[in-house]
Formats: sequence, C-alpha cells, structure tokens
Amino acid sequence: MEARERRKKTTLSEYERHRLAHMLDLLGALRGDDALLTEALELCRELLKEDNWTASGRANLLGLMADIYRRQGEWETARQTYLQAFAIDPSPIYKVFLSGCLLQLEQRDEATKKFGEVKPADLSASEKIDYAFTLAILAIQTGERERLENAKAMLQAVQIRDSLFREQRNALLLMVQEAFTSGTSTPLKQESRSLFARFYRFVSPYVILKFTFMGAGVDFGKILEKMIEKK
Repeated sequence: MEARERRKKTTLSEYERHRLAHMLDLLGALRGDDALLTEALELCRELLKEDNWTASGRANLLGLMADIYRRQGEWETARQTYLQAFAIDPSPIYKVFLSGCLLQLEQRDEATKKFGEVKPADLSASEKIDYAFTLAILAIQTGERERLENAKAMLQAVQIRDSLFREQRNALLLMVQEAFTSGTSTPLKQESRSLFARFYRFVSPYVILKFTFMGAGVDFGKILEKMIEKK
C-alpha cells in the first residue's frame, strides 16, 4: 500500500495514520493476515500516545483496537478495550460487541444483561445486522423460546447485500430453528459460537459499511464476492 511506503519515508498526519490503521485492519481481515492486523494494532497504540485527539477520536481508536483483538480471538482483551471505548463514547454498538465477547468467554448471564440494555431502534442499519447475529447466538446459548423466535424474525428481517453475510445468516437461521424445534445442545452451542467467531474473524457488515461512511471509495462488496468465488 502506498500509505505504508510513505510512512517509512516521512511522517504521516494523525488523520492519515488513523485511516491507514483502518485500512490495515480491513485488509488483514479480508486476507486473513495476522501480520497486517498486528501492524494496525501497533499503529493504534502509537496514535493513542498523542494528545491531539478529541474524546470521540480516542474512543474510535480504542473501538478499532477492540475490533482487531476480537478478530484475533483475543476475547478478554477485546472486552476490556470495548469497555474503555464505551467509557469515553457510550455508543450502543459497543454493548452489542461486549455481549458477543462475553458469550465467547462463556459468561452468559453478563452477556444477557449487557445485551438487554441495547434498543435496536438506536442502531444503524449495519449495526442491526451485528445485533441480529448476537441475538441469535444468545438465543441458542440460553435456549429460551421467545428469544429464539425474536432472533429468527430479526435475522429474516435484516437487509444483507453481500452473499458471504447472507450465507452466514442462513446457517445461523438453521441453528436457531434447530434449537427451537429440538432444543439447544452443547454441540449446537459450540457450533454457533464457532460461526460467530468466524463471522468476526473475516469482517462484519458494520466494518464494511463503516468504510463507506468514511468515504474510502472502495466497493468492498465486490471484493468479498471475488474472494468467495475464489474459495
């Protein structure tokens, strides 16, 4: 990437390095490249040491770091970092992500409590997809029929453009239906958590659409489709 080469030769501004960290995270996720994810983390740590950030900018950096930790399967570190971000910027999506981390850490009661504090109406369209996925995993873990029904309805209702996310949504729908008709089981719980981890290991709709909002000017939907075709 041109920005990485420029960084070796000159000092990039905070904004440029921030954007570079986001791009490294996205490329690391798309390629499954841990070295790129680690580079993004190092850049974030470097940026956090500087004093020119607004509160929202610092929260955004911490949120990005938490996303990367979650992508690397570092669920406890991700949880702690999301808490730091939320302390600065109480965005409801952080609670959704916190709940997901807690589910992976098998802290179901705390995950249920945290998730129950989020109102779907307060979330953006992309955030609602992450909310629906987390709700489905929570429903499978608890086996509560009403929650399973709500998860099924929400998974069916969310608009998902990219084929990769539709496939994962459909797989999760089958798991929800199995839990509803046959009851939840230890293998089903493990399978659902595994799917959830893969979902964030690759990249979530929230991350894809966030780059559209940032004006990256790249159609990541097409990139995903090409990668799926290759696989």
